[in-house]
Amino acid sequence: HLSPKALYNCVIFLNQLQLSRDEAEDVDAATDGKKREAPKSLPASLISTYFHLFEMTVKKNASGKKKDSKQSATDGAGRLLSALLTGVNRAHPYLPKADATMEEHIDALYRIAHTA
Repeated sequence: HLSPKALYNCVIFLNQLQLSRDEAEDVDAATDGKKREAPKSLPASLISTYFHLFEMTVKKNASGKKKDSKQSATDGAGRLLSALLTGVNRAHPYLPKADATMEEHIDALYRIAHTA
C-alpha cells in the first residue's frame, strides 16, 4: 500500500538497474538439461514484477474511473504505466533463452496494446 508517487519512484529505481547477459547465461547453465525448477534470473523477476504492477494499476484505474475522474490521478497512472513498459522493454533482451516469463504474461501484453 504505497502512495502512487512512491510506487512510481520505486519503478524508476528498478528501471535503472544495470542488467547483463552473463547472469542470464548462468541461469541457463544452472538447469544442466535436467527437469527441475531453475532459479529465476533478475530480468525474469523484474518482468514478472512489472506485469504484476501493471495489472494492479489497470484494475485500480478501472474501478477508480467509476468513482472519481480526477485528471491528476490519470496523469500519475499514465506515468506509472509508461515507466512499467520502459522497464519491460529494458529487461526483455536479457531474458534467458529458455524462459517462459513472456508466455505467462501474454494476456497482459494484449491489454497493454489495446489500452495504449
